Parts: sequence; C-alpha cells; structure tokens
Amino acid sequence: MTFARIVLLTLLLAACAPVAAPRLFTIDAPAEIDQAKCRAAATSLAVATVHLPEYADRSQIVFRAQSHEVTVDDGFRWAERPATAVTRMMARTLGARLARCVRPEPAADAADELRMTFDSFEIGADQAPLLAGRWQLLRQADLSPRASGEFNVHGAAATSIEGQVASLNDGLAELAVI
Repeated sequence: MTFARIVLLTLLLAACAPVAAPRLFTIDAPAEIDQAKCRAAATSLAVATVHLPEYADRSQIVFRAQSHEVTVDDGFRWAERPATAVTRMMARTLGARLARCVRPEPAADAADELRMTFDSFEIGADQAPLLAGRWQLLRQADLSPRASGEFNVHGAAATSIEGQVASLNDGLAELAVI
C-alpha cells in the first residue's frame, strides 16, 4: 500500500505542477499609419481582404510535417488572429513603400482595393516559411480588375522558432513589392 500511495501522491503533485505559458509571436509591420494624414488625404489603396487557409488562421503557429500533414505546438502561438495581422502588416508595408495612405480594411474613399488569398501560410518541413497564393488589385468604384498575379515566397530556413517567425515576417514584407 505504501508504494501505491507514493505513486498516487507523485501523480497528484505532477498534475498540480504549473504549465508553462505559451510563447506569443507577432507579425511585425512598419510604424503605425498616420491616421491624421489619412483623413486629410484621399486613400489610394485599401487592403480589403486577406484570406488564409482555415488550418493556418488559428492561434497556434502551423508547421508542415509532411506533404499532407500539418502540426501545431500549443507552446508557440500568434498574439492575434493571423489574417488580421497580415492585413495590417500589408497595409503598413505598402503605405511605407508607396508613401501613401493605405488602409487595412475596405474604405469607401480608396481608389483601389487589394485582395489576397493564401494557399500556404506555414513553416515548412525544411524549417522555412512558405507563403503561396494569389492577389488581385481591383478598381474600387466598380470592382473591375486592374491587375492580378500569383506569389510564392519560400523564406530562409531557421532552426529556432524566433528565426522562423522572423523569416516569415521577411517573406510577408517581400509580398508588398507586388
């Protein structure tokens, strides 16, 4: 009986041990858009929609294990919904590169609207980020297409989660060159 009590006590103590809090990561963007300047000037572009695959638009960071298998690690999470963060990041990066007001949501005063659909948004089995999909630039007035294309960014491999997230951020910044 003594051995059974020791095992039971050990299990109870292990169950009460503190669980490590998940590490939160952000999708970085340049400085905040100057809203005062945006209100004073016409918006030239709105990043209207960014769609991520359902498996990737979650709090956990997604890793590709094999060609048809993805995994998540509850210890590594996004600080906010990835589609929201990518939309803001694209608007800020494009705004900085174009030196214009770019809003991270549909805007009635925008001349054009950017829509992006990601087919892949993950850290690959090779420990490098993979961002693939298509984009479309529409004339806001009648939503007629002005330009469209596909993207496929395979970032630099990194062995640490910090390096992988940094490489993913760099890959997203590359997309703003569209």
